Amino acid sequence: KDFMKKAKIVHEEYLPVGTTDFTAGLLRIVDKLKDQPGTKYISVGWSGAPTPFSKIAEMDLEKRYGIKLATGGNILPAMVAYKQFPGMEGALYYYFGIPKNPVNDAMVAEHYKQFKAPPDFFTAGGFSAAMAVVTALKKTNGDTNTEKLISTMEGMSFDTPKGKMT
Repeated sequence: KDFMKKAKIVHEEYLPVGTTDFTAGLLRIVDKLKDQPGTKYISVGWSGAPTPFSKIAEMDLEKRYGIKLATGGNILPAMVAYKQFPGMEGALYYYFGIPKNPVNDAMVAEHYKQFKAPPDFFTAGGFSAAMAVVTALKKTNGDTNTEKLISTMEGMSFDTPKGKMT
């Protein structure tokens, strides 16, 4: 929250679906940011291939213009592109090795057993939704009446792979 009080969005860039050359878009971003005072960040939301990350790394924005990359988490295969940015700051929705709680431990162990791979944030999200339903059904003694489930779930706390949710 403190960051948002001081932050200022100076440019948004939207590229067409299917873009394969990110140079022009990145140059427009650089042009808007390069002379701005203070710490400068870009954040990238992208889906599909190719990604803009190789071009961002190639342009060496931090070294040349003081522009850092900060982005959100992603599924593990997509995060391979982040290896080009050691020390990158950003947000994280879920990473299987971080939460230290019995629910996460059980989910991760079962996921490895079944799929020989770690779970991603979609798995954790689905598991959390399932935990909400199970908790509500326990509290209603299996009653599936819609209104009863809604009133039970309002303000209900339950354990998830990410910790307690309400």
